[in-house]
Amino acid sequence: MRLSNALLALTACKASKVVAGEEQVPFTDRTNTEHVDAPLNVAIIGAGAAGSSSAYHLAQFAQEADLSINITIFDRNPYIGGRSTTVNVYDDPTEPVELGASIFVETNQILLNATRDFNLSTTDDDDDDDNSSSTPGAALAIWDGNTLLYQQTTTKTWWENAKLIWKYGLLSPLRTHSLQKSTITSFLHLYTSPHFPFLSLTHAVEQVGLLPAVTNVSGEEYLQTHGVGKKFAREVVQAATRVNYAQNLRWIHGVEAMVCLAAEGAMAVKGGNWRVFDAMVEDAGAGRMLGTEVVGVEEGRGKGGGRGYTVSFCDVGAPVESGEDSSSSPSEVDEIEESDSAQIQPQRQQHQTQDFDTIILAAPYQSLNLTLHPSSLLTHTPSPIPYVHLHVTLFTSPHLLSPTFFNLSPNNPAPKTILTTLPPHEEPGQGSASCGSPGFFSISLIRSLRNPETGREEYLYKIFSPERVSWEFLARILGVGEGEGRLDDDDEEDEDEEVLNQGHITWLYRKLWYSYPYETPRDVFEPIRLSSGGSSGKEEGGGGGGGGGIWYTGGMESFISTMETNALMGRNVARLVVDEWVADLERDGGLSFGGWEGK
Repeated sequence: MRLSNALLALTACKASKVVAGEEQVPFTDRTNTEHVDAPLNVAIIGAGAAGSSSAYHLAQFAQEADLSINITIFDRNPYIGGRSTTVNVYDDPTEPVELGASIFVETNQILLNATRDFNLSTTDDDDDDDNSSSTPGAALAIWDGNTLLYQQTTTKTWWENAKLIWKYGLLSPLRTHSLQKSTITSFLHLYTSPHFPFLSLTHAVEQVGLLPAVTNVSGEEYLQTHGVGKKFAREVVQAATRVNYAQNLRWIHGVEAMVCLAAEGAMAVKGGNWRVFDAMVEDAGAGRMLGTEVVGVEEGRGKGGGRGYTVSFCDVGAPVESGEDSSSSPSEVDEIEESDSAQIQPQRQQHQTQDFDTIILAAPYQSLNLTLHPSSLLTHTPSPIPYVHLHVTLFTSPHLLSPTFFNLSPNNPAPKTILTTLPPHEEPGQGSASCGSPGFFSISLIRSLRNPETGREEYLYKIFSPERVSWEFLARILGVGEGEGRLDDDDEEDEDEEVLNQGHITWLYRKLWYSYPYETPRDVFEPIRLSSGGSSGKEEGGGGGGGGGIWYTGGMESFISTMETNALMGRNVARLVVDEWVADLERDGGLSFGGWEGK
C-alpha cells in the first residue's frame, strides 16, 4: 500500500454456471492445434495481481505455442484485484478511492504495458489538485511524534529538493539514491533471459546479485555499510519503510527498503488499479469463479493419463464476525480483509467439483484453508509467515488538519501528507510494536471534493495505523476536540452518532488489512513448484516436471510485496507451465509447435 507522493513509489458466479470450456473459446487458430485432442485445464486460486497475471500470460504463451487451454480463476472475494480495490466516497461511484495498493511506478513494466495494451488512463502526482496552491500546507512532512523534522513544499522527487541536501548534506541522499538505482537495476534482470523464467526465486535473486548482499541484511545495516548517515536513514528512509510496509529500517531487509524509494513516474489507473487485473482476466478469457471458496484438492487423472486434480469448492457466506463492527450507519463501513482474500466462511452446502490438469496457488498458502488428499500431495508445504495487520481509515471532513496537533502555530497550515519516524532515542520495535510513539504510520490528504448532499467543499483523508483510530483521535487531528488523542477508545461506539451528527466527519470507511508480510532479512524463498504433474524435468520442491502440477506464486511476497512483483511472479509461473507442457508434448508425441519460440 503506497502513497502517491514524491517520496514514495512503489458478482459472484455460481459454480454450476462456469465449467471449464463453457464460457471460453480455446485458441484454435493455428494449424498445429489439431495435435492436441482436448484443452488443458488450469485452475488459478486467487484473483489478485499474481493470479490475474498468471491467467493473462498463460493465455498469451499458450496461444504462441498453439496450445488449447481453459483457465478458471477462483477467489473468495466477489471482485478481481485482491489487495488492489477501491471504495466509493459518499457511496458515489464517480468518487472512487484506493483502499489498498495505491500506485505503481514507471519501472513497473508489466503494469505500465498493461495500461497501454488495455487503453487505461492513468494519473500522476501532478494531476492531484491538492498539490496545488489552492490547498495550503506543505506537500509532505516527516513527524516523529513531537517535531516536524522535514517539510517539502513541492511534489518533485526527494533527491531533486535542495532543502533535503541543505538539511542532510549531499553524500547521504546521493548514496541512498545510488543504492536504490542499483537495486532496481539488478531486480529488473529478472524480467529477461537468462534469468527469466526462473524455477527458483532464491537462485534467481542470487544470480542478479541481490542475495545475500541485500536481502539477507537489514535496511539499516545496508545503508550504514555504504556510508549513509544515521540521521538521514532514520528520518527519511525509515519514514518510507514505515508508510509502505509498516516496518522500521532495522527489521526490514535491504531490497524492500530500497524499493520504498523508487518514486519516479508514480501513477495510478483512473477508476482504480484493480482495472488492470480485471482487464487481464477478461483478455485471458478465463472463467470467473468469484465469491467461491476452494476447500479441497484431490489427486486425480489429468490430460493424457498424467497427474491431474479434482478441485472442490462452494459458495461463500457472510463475513465472519471478528470483533470489528459491521456498518453502523450509512456513513460508516467497517471491513476486515486477509491478504488477497477476505475473512469469510463458506456456506457449507454440498461441494461442487471440477477437474484440472494444473493448479496455480496465487494467494498466501496459509490463507487458503485447503484440504489435500492425499495429505502428501505437496512435495513442499510453504511455511506460514507473519503478515502486518494494518488499519486503513478513509474519511471526509470540511476541516483541514490541525496545525496545533503537530505542534505548529495556529496560523501555520499543517502539511497535506505526514509520514512518521521514531525520535532519536527510541529503539525501533518490530512486528506489532513497529509503530512506536508516533501512534500512526501516515496521514494524507488525498484530494478535495464536494459533498453531494450539502454542496460543501470537503477533504478526503487516509490514515495508516497499527490500531483502529478512535473518534477522539480523529477529532484532535482536525482540531475539533479535546483529550489525549489515543488511537483506541473503549467508549467509541457511544460517540459515533454524536460525531457524525456534528458534521466534523461526514463519511468514514475502515478496513483491517493483512496487508503484506513482515519483510525480515532472509536468504531462502519459497519454491515455485509445490507438486509435479508430469514425468520429466526437475523441480525445486522435489519430484518430476511437466507443466502440470501445483505451482505457487507466494514466494515473491517475502522478497518484494508489490502489485508489479506479484504480476511478475504470475508471468513467470505462466511461462514455466507452458514451456514444460510443450517440452512434454514434444517428447511424448514428437509434436512440433509452429510459431513457438522457447528457451
